[in-house]
Amino acid sequence: MKKVLILVFVLLSIGAKAQDYKLFGAGGENKIQLKWMSKLIKSDVAFDIMKSEAGGTWQKINPTPIMPSAVIKESELKTAKNPFPKDESYAFYIKYKNVKEVSANKQAYSDYTLALAAIFDNEVAKHLGIYFEDNAVEKGKSYSYKLVDAKTQKQISVVNNLALGELPKAPENEKVAQLKQNVMITWSANEDYIGYNIYRNGTKLNKEPIMANLEKNVYIANYADANVPAGNYVYVLKGVTFLNTESKPSTDLKIVVKDITPPAVVKGFKGERKNDEVILTWTPSKDKEVAGYNIYKSDDKGKTFKKITAQTIKPSEAKYVEKLDKTTFGSLQYIVESVDQDNNGNRSVPIGVFVPDHEKPNMPNELKSKSEVGKITLSWRANSEKDLAGYRIYRGLKDDDQNDMLLLNATPQTGTSFVDVFNEKAGTKFIYKIAALDKSFNESDKAVVWVQLPDVIPPHAPILREANYDRNQVNLKWDAVLNDSILGYDVYRIVEGKEMKVNREPVTATNFSDSEMPARGICEYYVKAIDVAKLASKASNKLMVTKAVNPNQTIDLVATQDANSKKVQLKVQGIEPEAVLEAKLYRRKGDAGFLRIPFTVSDSLFTDETTELGVIYEYFLEVITTDDVKIKSEKIAVNNS
Repeated sequence: MKKVLILVFVLLSIGAKAQDYKLFGAGGENKIQLKWMSKLIKSDVAFDIMKSEAGGTWQKINPTPIMPSAVIKESELKTAKNPFPKDESYAFYIKYKNVKEVSANKQAYSDYTLALAAIFDNEVAKHLGIYFEDNAVEKGKSYSYKLVDAKTQKQISVVNNLALGELPKAPENEKVAQLKQNVMITWSANEDYIGYNIYRNGTKLNKEPIMANLEKNVYIANYADANVPAGNYVYVLKGVTFLNTESKPSTDLKIVVKDITPPAVVKGFKGERKNDEVILTWTPSKDKEVAGYNIYKSDDKGKTFKKITAQTIKPSEAKYVEKLDKTTFGSLQYIVESVDQDNNGNRSVPIGVFVPDHEKPNMPNELKSKSEVGKITLSWRANSEKDLAGYRIYRGLKDDDQNDMLLLNATPQTGTSFVDVFNEKAGTKFIYKIAALDKSFNESDKAVVWVQLPDVIPPHAPILREANYDRNQVNLKWDAVLNDSILGYDVYRIVEGKEMKVNREPVTATNFSDSEMPARGICEYYVKAIDVAKLASKASNKLMVTKAVNPNQTIDLVATQDANSKKVQLKVQGIEPEAVLEAKLYRRKGDAGFLRIPFTVSDSLFTDETTELGVIYEYFLEVITTDDVKIKSEKIAVNNS
């Protein structure tokens, strides 16, 4: 299915780029074949074919409009309703035209299958209404054809200069090169071809047409002829048209393929040290192409390998001994390479041999630290050992080498400073340890330093629960912040848009009374938590308090905000519930008028469930007492933010 999808993708993307349909043509021995393809082959379109000989006038050559064949039910193929009873291509056409899949992918696959068949089966294309044969042609003459809409006679596509027996132009810009033991062929993609055939020394290599691949919005045409034996070869390319005919052959692509396939690698390669010698052994290769072996050695952990055998070891031998001098120690790596007569080599996987050095380096001295916001810098004095490989840096939260210390650098660093970067909000205390490491992996004793990052994380904002005006002062209450070390709280008052901190020192309790509220008007309050690093939290929620204009006012409305639901809550002060005969609560939202809302005076808080966050509300209350006295509260405004 993948090949079909790729083929149809190329068909639809290359074959119909600039217009709805693209006309293709090919000249045979005694007829010219025409086919037109589209991104969407429609069933409700009729076409005419116009013909021009040698640049002459255009003449319609089809007696009736070219249309898709009638679609019948698949069950009617063996009945008299079948207009083409012995036509297998029509049966195939009917089978797929009757497919109605629920899944879009399955339906697309069915449509692609039918479109694909139209490329390789001209009878299927004819039933789809996208194929025409012109038999009224003569050899030696050139013809042009035009596809037009049968209804509007609007030109859709044109193909020029077609002649009998004249093949389409050959593929261009073809190149050939050897890559390992493969032959790589490239050429320019041509939208007139659905694919390409490749011939090597006259033999076709591909079973199906080779498609161009879309890479970064560019079509790349290439082919790899794999595992080609050494020898002389001639490659030829031919384009495959949408009429399933071949183009002219390309120019001959000649190449001499060399044998660059290395012999088989040895197996069982081992190494061991005995005193001052390294002994290497392996199982001789059974590959008849092996002419001998070379030995390579690395003393820099496999970065570079140097050949240490002056002469190639005979293919029948399977041992090599290297004599070590007294200054050699550390980790050594060896490779055995199989080579053939053409000097093609195949190297084994490196094996390691360790020559021990048991003396550990000195502990790094003068370890210093510098702590900044989001960063800790360490520095120390350099060690003087000649075989020093570098330094390892460890970090932990407690002094526990076995369980808690984390190695920060997998590869030992050679510099004598290290910067550890953190989130700027981090405020942790760490222990660092620095160890020197030599080239034999001997690790020194560790230098130790404890470092504290600055605390830069402010505490969480408190939740302001109550703001009540009583006895000429505003009483505030809030929830304590428990997840940080809190120094205290700052209380802020907002009057006419101006903010002011009302406490001189941080408040250590979770309540505060403000006796300096203005004589009248509306005030807002909020609280901030202050931690021991003197970092302030974000502001709490705000609560509003209104001081009555009339000093003789006997009832007051006090507004708060429910911390969970963010709804406005009201409480009546100055009258007992049992003294109320009737209560009328009025509310105004924004610039609208006051409307009465259901309300009953009680000792409990009243929650206005219809309030919304971010809206300013105004309230006032009218009460008729059991003594038939009418009392009206002052209006209060609530910014439910």
